[in-house]
Amino acid sequence: MGELKRGVKFKKTLTLGHQGVYMSQFEYEKILSSLDMEKSEIIYADDFFKALGASQLDVMDTSNYEGATIIKDLNNTFSDPIIERYDCVIDGGTLEHVFNFPQAIKTCMDLVNVNGHLILLTPWNNYAGHGFYQFSPELFYRTLSLENGYRIEKMLINKKGVWYSIHDPNLVNSRVEIQNGGQTLLYISARRIEIKSIFSKWPQQSDYSKAWAATLSNSAINSSKIKERIVEKVATLQKIQKYWRKFKEYKKYMINKRSWFFKTKDEYGVPL
Repeated sequence: MGELKRGVKFKKTLTLGHQGVYMSQFEYEKILSSLDMEKSEIIYADDFFKALGASQLDVMDTSNYEGATIIKDLNNTFSDPIIERYDCVIDGGTLEHVFNFPQAIKTCMDLVNVNGHLILLTPWNNYAGHGFYQFSPELFYRTLSLENGYRIEKMLINKKGVWYSIHDPNLVNSRVEIQNGGQTLLYISARRIEIKSIFSKWPQQSDYSKAWAATLSNSAINSSKIKERIVEKVATLQKIQKYWRKFKEYKKYMINKRSWFFKTKDEYGVPL
């Protein structure tokens, strides 16, 4: 509901998998009531999304066993054009189960229209064995980036009822890591700000990117110094060549005047 107040639009919404409700019937009815929605029996969270303003609600899954309306395998590319269709694409716990994650996240990003949102709730820590993956904040900061037409507006974790904001490792110049004894989920809300070719350049971890850039910069500086030294040495060699040419000319001149060396008398006829 906080996202609704923040201006996130849910008119055309797609969820990955049919989203369940993990609360009591009483709690669910209380939430629906706060959204001016009639009481509903808990089966799936469809009524909740409708209460948020979803006039179109699609469910994507690799099978229709939970009543999906779009049957697609996120491991694969899509042959039919359904890109830029939704105001909001929501993953409440699917991407960690998809082996081909880069393709899956790219598809999700492609499905969102400009000014629409991609909202993820995904494992960060202590979910080993739950799916194929646990994800780091860095992965999503580098993926849902300006280079790919996105900007992360919120990244949060919840610990004992308290929400904490997770900062971009690139901005704090440090890896953002966590060691704790409980399961931790990342909540991410990212806005698509413009249409760009996604993954035209592969994301790289920020600390490595900075280290590589520094190395290249140092190499350029060293290369520049080497060039300066070469130029200096060339100038020195040119000076030596200049003096050598003068010496050779002088030597030639002296040889041409060799009779001077063989004089036996001075100009007055006195023996030398």
